[in-house]
Amino acid sequence: MATETKPTYLQLISQDEKTVQKESLKLKAQEAGLELNRQIFNLTVKISQKEAELAKLQRQIPYSVAAEYAATVEIAQYNEQLEFAKAIKEERFADASI
Repeated sequence: MATETKPTYLQLISQDEKTVQKESLKLKAQEAGLELNRQIFNLTVKISQKEAELAKLQRQIPYSVAAEYAATVEIAQYNEQLEFAKAIKEERFADASI
């Protein structure tokens, strides 16, 4: 079991600005990655909710093709947003490990 030594105050204040800034940027990238994951989750929830609503609209009496069309278009838009967000996560946030 290796014991990790904590940096002394002198070591901490001796760090160059570039090292400090790099750590700060790493944290910002992790925060952005978390926000993107939250947005992906929210889109997934919206799609599930809208699909449930669509199923209800398809059984509704009286039936409304306009309502079904609107829900279908909304689901397609959410799916498009979700795919875009997933692509961005894969392209830009692969190195922002949490």
